This record gives sequence, structure tokens and C-alpha cells, in this order.
Amino acid sequence: ETLRLSAEAKSVSTDKILAAAKIAGLQVELTASNQRTPCGLPAPELRLRNGNVVRHTNAILRQIANFTECGLLGHSFAEEGQVDSWMEWAGLEVDHLILEGEAIDSVCDALEAHLKMRTFLVGQRMTLADISLACSLRGQIEKAVDDLRKKYPSTVRWLLTCVHHMGQQAPAKAAPAKAKAPAEPKAKAEPKAKPEPKAKAE
Repeated sequence: ETLRLSAEAKSVSTDKILAAAKIAGLQVELTASNQRTPCGLPAPELRLRNGNVVRHTNAILRQIANFTECGLLGHSFAEEGQVDSWMEWAGLEVDHLILEGEAIDSVCDALEAHLKMRTFLVGQRMTLADISLACSLRGQIEKAVDDLRKKYPSTVRWLLTCVHHMGQQAPAKAAPAKAKAPAEPKAKAEPKAKPEPKAKAE
């Protein structure tokens, strides 16, 4: 059954939710919504199969990760707490810095120190922490990826790894359209009969 998301189609928060849903193997149908928090960040809503509604990005991400055994919340109680910490940092600090047009050097400094000996933020596999921060920072880093690679090589490597794992984020699936019946193949023209050879004169 498809989950229904009310959110801005081109917002970073929607990118996070769709990326997590894709990895978790869930289908999401998107309905346009312009709801925002008082500070200007998008406020998406996810309608569950039982009719209940989950609001705001991080709560929706956790709900999606709990639907299946996808490992997006980590693989232990300790890892789950670390994932939550990174997600809160992304939502409470990183997204606000970007919204206000501030430089992300302080964010990259923190990530570079943490990622020097790590592939992902928590544990050995991608989690919601990676999805959330990668979606938040992708646009900013890709604007100056060559310059940032010199100063923050581990951070850029991590971002590219996350983008690869998330794949091309497809838009939310709309209600399926009726499939058109396949066109009947054209009948092949029968080959012309070869003329019989003329009899030789005696």
C-alpha cells in the first residue's frame, strides 16, 4: 500500500524522505503542500495506512525506517542514539545555516574530523544520519566540489558515497495509470515466389 506525503516537491526535506523510502522499499505518493515552520523550514506530513498523520521531517524519517528491517536506524541501541544525534544536528543547525545563506565551513570541519577513518557517520552502513546530512549539504558542496575536495577530502568522499547509495532519487509515485495495450505487430510480407527457370531449347 502506498504512503501519502504532503510536502514541497523540490525541498530538501522531501528529498530526505523519498531517499529513505526508496531504500526501505516503500512507495510514496506526493501531494503538493507549502506548509512551513515559523522559522521558514518545510513541514511535511505523512499519512499512514491507519489514517494517523506524522508531521515534520525527522519524525517521518524515523517512521519510514521502522516500517521494514532496513537498518536505517542503526544496528544497536547505541547506534540508534548516534543516528538521532546527527539527524537533530542536521535539522536544528545545518538546515538553518543553509536557509540563512551562511557558510558551511564549520559543518565541513566537524564532518571532516569525524569521517577521516569512517565511511559512514554511524556504523558500517548507511543510516538516516547519512541520508539527512547528505541531502542537506549536497547542493552546497556540489557548487564548489573541486575547491572543497582539497580542504575536505573525507567529507566530499562521504557525500559522493551517499549519493551513489541513494541512487537517482525518483519523484514520488503517482497513482498508477492504466497500461496501454501493446500494438499488434505488423504482419510480415510474404516473400515473392521465384520465377521458374526457362527450359533450354534443344
